[in-house]
Amino acid sequence: MARQIYGVGVDMVSTSRIKHVYGKYGDKFLQKAFHPDEAKIFRGTQCFDFLASRWAAKEATQKALSRPRLLFPEIKIISENYPEKGRPVLTVEGSVELEFVRKGICKSHVSMSHEEGRAIATVILEENVDV
Repeated sequence: MARQIYGVGVDMVSTSRIKHVYGKYGDKFLQKAFHPDEAKIFRGTQCFDFLASRWAAKEATQKALSRPRLLFPEIKIISENYPEKGRPVLTVEGSVELEFVRKGICKSHVSMSHEEGRAIATVILEENVDV
């Protein structure tokens, strides 16, 4: 089987927006928008750039999949060598995983960055195809 690009998604978010929403809703926001492992890392660091980059990656995943309203806690982006810094790895669970399987998504690529109060992420999804 060969692979081809299924979709590409890009998103950018203001870190101050994420900080504001967290300030207003606290743990409720973490539970609705982030995987428990991501929330645990955030609680240990209080790094809003971390949250903002993950939010952007989740939005980019929705765009790459062409599917609105994915359950964000079922999407997790953690560094490959966590807790060391490393390449971000996207994993999915539950209904998002079922959607990946249904659409034949077999591989994902994630790139994230943040600077001057903004975070950006790009997600590329690959699918298996018959040749």
